[in-house]
Amino acid sequence: MKKVLIGCGVLVLLAVLFIGIGGYIAVQNVRQEFEVAKRTERVHEELVKEYGSAEEYVPVAPSELSPARLEQFMVVRESVSRFVRQVASDAEALHVQEKSGPFAGLRKAASQIRGSMGLFRDGMVALAVRDSLLMQQGMGEGEYVYLHCLTQYSWLANDVPMALSSGEPIEGGDITQTIDESLEQLRDMYVTILRNHRESLGEDDPWRQVLSSELARRFQGPFDFPLRGQLAGEDVAQLASLEVRLRSWLPRTAHEQLIETLAMIATGEDGFQVELGDE
Repeated sequence: MKKVLIGCGVLVLLAVLFIGIGGYIAVQNVRQEFEVAKRTERVHEELVKEYGSAEEYVPVAPSELSPARLEQFMVVRESVSRFVRQVASDAEALHVQEKSGPFAGLRKAASQIRGSMGLFRDGMVALAVRDSLLMQQGMGEGEYVYLHCLTQYSWLANDVPMALSSGEPIEGGDITQTIDESLEQLRDMYVTILRNHRESLGEDDPWRQVLSSELARRFQGPFDFPLRGQLAGEDVAQLASLEVRLRSWLPRTAHEQLIETLAMIATGEDGFQVELGDE
């Protein structure tokens, strides 16, 4: 009985220590993430002040995109993707490490605190990197969202790794939003931009008719974006020179897809949330 009581005492002590440490980690992480969020907000406010919000942007038709503008988009796209791949790789390595060995259960619980905050931080930093580069390139958020969705989801739709869209949260239950839900928010931003474009065109404009048809249809799954398979030869011709580069930066893992999309939707109407623990 004495051994049992001692054993119980040790477990209680470990639990108290863990709760205390977990609380400390949570407080420190919240403070750090708050500072990251405030810095990111300042950068984004400068971008919006200069170029307007994403929802206000009125794009040009794909056939009217200039090679120079597309190259400026790619400078930002490639830099953000490099950052996303690095932090996604680090997150995946940490996740594998914390799933095994002694006290794996305790480490898993601690990693949910750290992991949720980590995803928030990574999304915020990716957003700050993007916005800083957009300022340098003289490009607003709306134009970047438009070109990102146009190239990755409308044009290269069949090359997006569909297996990532499982409808399940990232393993560990780190966040409330799944990849599917974040993609749907990104699609909503894209739809708003395309709606702006449609309203700027004349009633008899053929492209207006294409947009009206696409915006009225029911989307089949989160990766189904407007204009998928609707780009004509002249539209694709403007993008052809970027094809190899664009393909090389498509998300390769769930973490990459998630962090990339979180950075895209963080400033949208709904934004994104993180939640500690499992559902």
